[in-house]
Amino acid sequence: MNYAYNGRIIEVDLSMQSYREILIDPAIVRTRLLGSGYAANYFLKYLDISADPLSPKAPLFILAGLVTGTPFLTACKMSVCGRSPLTGIWNESTVGGHFAHMLKCSGYDGLILTGRSKTPIYLLIEDGRVDFKDASHLWGRDTFYTDELIRSETNNMAKVMCIGPAGEKMVKMASIVCEGRSARTAGRGGMGAVFGSKNLKAIAVFGRKKMSVANYDGLIEELKKTTLSVKEKTSRFHEYGTAGGLKNSELHGNLPVKNWAEGSFSESAEDVSGAKLVELTFEKHYYCYSCPIGCAKIMNVIHPAYGRLNSHMPEYEGAAGFSSLIMNRDPYLVCAACEFCDRTGIDTISASSAIAFAMECFEHGLISAADAGGIELKWGSPEAVMGLLEQIAAGDKLGALLSKGTRSAAAEIGGIAPEFAVHVKGLEVPMHDPRAFYAMAANYMTANRGACHLESLAYTLGYGRTYEGLGLPEQFVNDSGSAALIGVITQNFFGLFNPLGICKFVARAGFSVNEISRWLELTSGLCLTPAELLKTGERIYNEKRILNVGLGVSRKDDMLPPRLISKRRGSGRAAENLPDAGSILSDYYKLRGWNEFGIPAAKKCEELGIDFKP
Repeated sequence: MNYAYNGRIIEVDLSMQSYREILIDPAIVRTRLLGSGYAANYFLKYLDISADPLSPKAPLFILAGLVTGTPFLTACKMSVCGRSPLTGIWNESTVGGHFAHMLKCSGYDGLILTGRSKTPIYLLIEDGRVDFKDASHLWGRDTFYTDELIRSETNNMAKVMCIGPAGEKMVKMASIVCEGRSARTAGRGGMGAVFGSKNLKAIAVFGRKKMSVANYDGLIEELKKTTLSVKEKTSRFHEYGTAGGLKNSELHGNLPVKNWAEGSFSESAEDVSGAKLVELTFEKHYYCYSCPIGCAKIMNVIHPAYGRLNSHMPEYEGAAGFSSLIMNRDPYLVCAACEFCDRTGIDTISASSAIAFAMECFEHGLISAADAGGIELKWGSPEAVMGLLEQIAAGDKLGALLSKGTRSAAAEIGGIAPEFAVHVKGLEVPMHDPRAFYAMAANYMTANRGACHLESLAYTLGYGRTYEGLGLPEQFVNDSGSAALIGVITQNFFGLFNPLGICKFVARAGFSVNEISRWLELTSGLCLTPAELLKTGERIYNEKRILNVGLGVSRKDDMLPPRLISKRRGSGRAAENLPDAGSILSDYYKLRGWNEFGIPAAKKCEELGIDFKP
């Protein structure tokens, strides 16, 4: 008997509108868990990793974590995985909320999507049955409308993940939005474009099955002992959301300012912080499945310029991207921009980065107002922000260029434009500056999907967080000498969370690898010591790297953008900092057991039980 998971996924051929069940191999679960760990292993073993991400042949994985849908603390996560149309390499975009729990209740742990429907469709998965539904009437509609209409057509209790107009037009930074106005989003890497390429508008799931656990009474007892502590340690997340950390980020020199060119936003950080957004727009809290934190917020306010804003309140990344990064001080513009992204299905990080890039290109005379349909692309301009977002979503005018991402846009514009494109491997850098915390330089350079703060969360050590049982240095020192070690250790640890299906915020509340080991056994019956769990994280991380090696990734790609290794912030706490990227990377490869080109060595693969010959 399987505890915590169903043991079945479905492979859907959208071209033939058919599907088959695939049994999950318990041996792989023991060594890779589920979610993105299982997806990467299956991708390498059985599918063509070289297929163009937007071709019918390209697979898209939607896999819940191993303990998702159980009482395990914050067990709400699933991963949307495949080859990114934005970067061309491995991508996993993880989303919480309630969709993944409902997917497991329907009798399946996930889906593998291939093919391309002749006409727009959506999938309905209900209690073990899969139906293909016409979506022609939904094509062109935004994600909020689509969610409401599909639930009215099927089951109001269903959970829906869908794309907006950006995904339909295969915008390469298109997101997939779950649960309508609640807007839990698989944002990074353009997986919404993969939905669009397959003529798939949405997936709706509903089920009545309850997930069994190995030791229910023991698990509930652990919940009783732990939940209050987690709530207390994350109380600011509950009160102000993740954007509540914006002011602290600015104080540490971690907040990007003016497309990463400046160092201080101190006079305005409070105006666009989570506390201010709550004060101006708050309607209610939102809790993901099995989560006591409730970091998400729903806003509801009427603004004279933007109308009613009634959806998911901006997270830290969107709040930072649409404020300091583009030099905007208006909190309502932050809210309007983020809601537009959620409605149309665009990643807020890549979109705000593309707009900052465009504004700097405009400042230097590389693009003109005529290129942008007559819009003056001045820093902080509401007309520029909303106008460019509309163009990106439509793939129109300058938006047709920006929608391909800053790497591609800079290459087409030419001249010094690449100096203003702040990305790693084509994925725009999230709102945490590696000049403030050098371990983030190690992480960004080597993170498997490109620039990703979530693959290590190393910046939290600079905020005073500690993570028990990992072997981290006793005293955090922000220098290039320790950056690689911190990067490797935190990547291995946080690399467990997506495959498990739990939220990384519990680690920030002191939930250690020791607790994870104990809770995993109570939930799934899987007995892995803390050391074995960390080895599992290392194995999963290396397997994703091997997948990227097959796509041509090597040391040449493991680099920070020029601005983050050569230009000092100039003010604020990290004013003079610059990471020694070359030495950090060399140290990192040695610690990983990779060769000088960044390829896992045969000895390391043998140690981890990975079938790969460099």
